[in-house]
Amino acid sequence: MVNADGQPPSKKQKVDDIFEEYESFVRETSIFKRSTVPRNLSYLYCGAVEEFCEFKSAEQDLLNTSGATTEDDSPEKKQALLKELGDLTWYLTAMCNELHTPLAAVTDVQSAAGEGDTANENILQALGTMGGKIKKSIRDDGEVMVPEKESAILRAISTIFWEVSERICPLYGVSLVEAMQANMEKVKSRFARGVVQGDGDNR
Repeated sequence: MVNADGQPPSKKQKVDDIFEEYESFVRETSIFKRSTVPRNLSYLYCGAVEEFCEFKSAEQDLLNTSGATTEDDSPEKKQALLKELGDLTWYLTAMCNELHTPLAAVTDVQSAAGEGDTANENILQALGTMGGKIKKSIRDDGEVMVPEKESAILRAISTIFWEVSERICPLYGVSLVEAMQANMEKVKSRFARGVVQGDGDNR
């Protein structure tokens, strides 16, 4: 495969192509009932919070039961964490889709958080900011997404993507792209088997 100029695609181009594929995939698999943009975001926000909590639970469970460390890259641990990171990525990408913002615009910006903060602290702060802006869009702005709140939400999404990509994934020898690819495989399987709705990570 070559570009229009006859050269093989760069690593960045390959990543951008995967991002575009994933954006389309998330758009096609977003089957929840639509409302106003702030209410759509409120549903997706709840999903993102749930998935981050499930990631932390899975991480802690694996550390406790296997005696593993964050440097352990066993297949079992890698796949379990990839699933949860992929689910978080799905909800964040769906939020970007709602705001008509490409993934490349929120994944190519370094987090503005201080270096002394942990990834968990930065993600929790970003989720708090995001939740507040969505809530106030519904309460104060007649369910219209105003530019100031939209920008704050996108900055929060960017922070989470950066923390996942640059600080969490490297601990486990995985990448954001791998999380997206694992998520596509899982969601495709659920759609094929008719088990998209319901509970359970392994349904």
